[in-house]
Amino acid sequence: MEDPIASTSAVALAAAAAAPEDASGEADKEPVRQNEGAEWPVALAPAAAANRVAVTEQELAAMDANAIRKIWTEQDRYVDQLETKCREAEAAATAAVTSGDLQQQQQQKRQDVSRREHLLVMRLSTKEQELQELSAQIGELKSAQVPTASQLRATLVDPGVNIIIQKLKASLPKLLLTQTLK
Repeated sequence: MEDPIASTSAVALAAAAAAPEDASGEADKEPVRQNEGAEWPVALAPAAAANRVAVTEQELAAMDANAIRKIWTEQDRYVDQLETKCREAEAAATAAVTSGDLQQQQQQKRQDVSRREHLLVMRLSTKEQELQELSAQIGELKSAQVPTASQLRATLVDPGVNIIIQKLKASLPKLLLTQTLK
């Protein structure tokens, strides 16, 4: 793993070296917690906003280990603050994009459902119209098939025609049998 102190720029560390020391001559001690999964301690962020630490090459060369630790913790607070702001901004952007996308998706779904509903209503009305036309045709065919009362009376009035009809009715089953056997 890369050494975090070596990867930090010298300019970023210098500003913390200029921080005031307490009466004993030692730099103020920051509360420190162990970072999960990291090999170095992390300072707890104070309630006040942290500032960027800027150290020149000359200031860095003149610093002792305690001063470097102090500016390291201050720089770490600043980085933590920036990371928090970045996460909040990303979360807000993601929420805005997600809600915008969600609204577009919902609007698209509503349009699709509306189109489908309109299509189904049109198909239903077409089927109902076809049903009415077919029922009218059925009625016409039934009325054409049924002979009128005057036609029936005329047929039964003539006794010769009546005898022929009876003979035809009697021979009909025989004819149907011979046709099905062929």
